[in-house]
Amino acid sequence: MNGKIIELTLDTCCYSKKTESLVRDLKELEKQGLIHLYYERWSKTEMDNWKGPAKPSIIHLMNVTSKCKNDACAIPAEIEGDINKKWEHLEKIRGFSSKEKKEIFTKVNKIINPAGLDGKKMLNKYGDARILAYHILRNRDIFVTLDEIAFFHNGKNRILEEEFPRLKIRMLNNELINEIKEMTKSNFRDNLNS
Repeated sequence: MNGKIIELTLDTCCYSKKTESLVRDLKELEKQGLIHLYYERWSKTEMDNWKGPAKPSIIHLMNVTSKCKNDACAIPAEIEGDINKKWEHLEKIRGFSSKEKKEIFTKVNKIINPAGLDGKKMLNKYGDARILAYHILRNRDIFVTLDEIAFFHNGKNRILEEEFPRLKIRMLNNELINEIKEMTKSNFRDNLNS
């Protein structure tokens, strides 16, 4: 992270009335040019299943505080009829191949869902693995969550961080805000000394 803006992916569960002030604190750090906040498209899919009066305000919070990388792209006319060239074009735009996506997802899923994806929470389990896999594939710095069971139970965070050395998984709390402030100060000092 030396000399670059810290990129965070927020898990879907970070967007709630209880955590709104923390998310807005992160947004303030982004406004200062210290970090970038992202969510993954799957978060919108998860939110589609939410019920309750707070849903519109939570979706609004996500939309105004974070951005989502759009992998959709126009296919040039000269390759439109060639499926292999279409996939190559998409992979170039995305920055990773379908094979890499499958490999990373499989590794992540085995760690955070060792019992598999069966059960009532199947979509949540799948979503957790998918969002983290995309975070890793996009080479972002810190994955932020509130889901202790999926990402911290039985040392899953340590196992994931060993498997993916660039990965940092943190809980959304005041300690995270302070850690990021320290990291950005350190980056600033490193840039001054280079």
